[in-house]
Amino acid sequence: DASAEKGTSGSGSAGNEDAYEVVLKGAVPMVDGLTFAVGGAQLNKSANETAAANDLDQQEGTVNLNYATGSLKIGAQKSIVNAAGTAENNYRTDYVGISYAMSDNLSISYNWIESDKERLGQSGAETVSQEFDSISLSYTAGGMTIGILDADVDNATYTSAREQSARAIQMTVAF
Repeated sequence: DASAEKGTSGSGSAGNEDAYEVVLKGAVPMVDGLTFAVGGAQLNKSANETAAANDLDQQEGTVNLNYATGSLKIGAQKSIVNAAGTAENNYRTDYVGISYAMSDNLSISYNWIESDKERLGQSGAETVSQEFDSISLSYTAGGMTIGILDADVDNATYTSAREQSARAIQMTVAF
């Protein structure tokens, strides 16, 4: 399954010229339960969008693998984004997730993300790594779901030594 899209969103004075996206995805031959996706995108922006920046183009690329067998699901993804402007930023991100359905009603999952933001400037490159991990538990009975989440982020918003955490209990009911 391959797809390509071209989009336009306004004139050069509005900021966006055109955008392209190409995605190739499907099942991995001879490996039951393993799927992949590879994609890339290009966003071309007007050179006169701001007086301070003459190149606001953005390039993106990603690749992922997902494996499911029985009650177990595992996924991994790598992405790279280059965003230009008054300063050029490169984002390199790794994602890993695993979930296990302990029964038809109860599942547990763990997610880990590490993202490096490299800011390129006149004085060289500065890199800040942001790390996120979370664990969640979900119980479903009929139209009701109860979820518990525990998440932590180191260097949140790519700010050194900024740590954030969240814990939540949520109940949703479908009618």
